[in-house]
Amino acid sequence: MVLLLVLAQGCFIYAIQHGAGSAFADSWAGFDVVQSGYSHFVFRTIKGWWSLPMLCLCLAAVAAKSGRTRHAALALTVSIVGIVALLAAAYAPGLFISV
Repeated sequence: MVLLLVLAQGCFIYAIQHGAGSAFADSWAGFDVVQSGYSHFVFRTIKGWWSLPMLCLCLAAVAAKSGRTRHAALALTVSIVGIVALLAAAYAPGLFISV
């Protein structure tokens, strides 16, 4: 499960670095929606977010080596929180248009 979440994190980060960030910004601008501060921060510092999947992989490796449930739970929790943090930058409720 952690590996799937790390893959999703990596795909999202890669996409933002290679044009999806500007596509999101253009979509929001087309609907007169102002990009949130959090979203702007994540998109501006996206290169630093590569440390998140690396951290998740390290935690998963520690969990696999130790075999302890506590370590596996920590790796899974950090992975889930990480993907939610990344996706919230693009799909936060504050970015939705009001009708």
